Amino acid sequence: IRNHHIRWGIIGLIFFAIVFVLCFATWVMAKVTYYTFWKDNTLGYQSAKLPEESDFNKTISSYFLGKPAERLPLSAGAYLVSDLNSKEIIVKRNENQIFPIASVTKLVTAIVGQEFINSDQQITITRQAWETYGNTGQLRVGEKMPFKTMLYPLLLTSSNDVAEAVALSVGREKFLARMNEFARQIGMNHTHFSDPSGLSPDNISTPTDLSLLAGYLYEHEQDLLAITREKSYRYGRHNWTNYNNISLMNYYVGGKNGYTDEANRTLLSLFSVPINYTTSTDKTKSEEKKERLLAVVLLQSNDRKNDTRNLINYLGKYVSYNGDKNGFIPMLPPEVESL
Repeated sequence: IRNHHIRWGIIGLIFFAIVFVLCFATWVMAKVTYYTFWKDNTLGYQSAKLPEESDFNKTISSYFLGKPAERLPLSAGAYLVSDLNSKEIIVKRNENQIFPIASVTKLVTAIVGQEFINSDQQITITRQAWETYGNTGQLRVGEKMPFKTMLYPLLLTSSNDVAEAVALSVGREKFLARMNEFARQIGMNHTHFSDPSGLSPDNISTPTDLSLLAGYLYEHEQDLLAITREKSYRYGRHNWTNYNNISLMNYYVGGKNGYTDEANRTLLSLFSVPINYTTSTDKTKSEEKKERLLAVVLLQSNDRKNDTRNLINYLGKYVSYNGDKNGFIPMLPPEVESL
């Protein structure tokens, strides 16, 4: 009888152990991640919390995430990292949530300014422009300089005076109307501009929209990106220093930062990051580092520099790109009005 009880006790323990393992495995799969496989190769990490109708669940990513990005110590309320060549979203959080963008606005101010103003046209700092909050450009009422020169204090020191002077030289309402029209034309459907500087909390966008702007800048505005990489620029009595400390980071291609109380710290940036590049055949598999052009967008960040550094380090260490796979998440809407 004793042996009988022992035998049933052991069977009971084994049964409960099996039930526990199955429950734990189910919880892990639901709570953490699941992986998609094709021909016995892992193609990409997917979040188990994504809705079934999500575009991500309908596609196969070229990127494999060796570690979920949700574990990164990031202070940003919203962020997005995307591949500007393949149009894939690599990591994201609240990517479609609308927030104020602060001085990231000035990238569109520069783009639209180039549409209206000849590069050698003289721009005057009027009293109305000069009375705008801030004086990072150290400009004076009545001071004049060519528009192409004004782009340096606009993008390096984030001069609000220059942003207003540029808009006023065209006609402020006309200029703002064109900024909003431009945003719609490139697919930034959740973006709005109420001023040319970014001081207004009504200058709003999403990480997804700003990634589209990053792609446009790389394809059409290399000269503006080159300005944002400069450490400083001297003109007459002026020596404008780049206030964006992200520009000092490795792999930086260009971009713009911003800050207001409502927006907190914001960033649109482009990086050419060495990523693990995986190629495979039926018999062999090899991995090497190759640079990928990526957009890094942060909104509502408390620590922009550390957030960016953590993302770049994560991309270089835990992310792999499989060039043989071409399924991806489109960033552009199906139809975008041509410029």
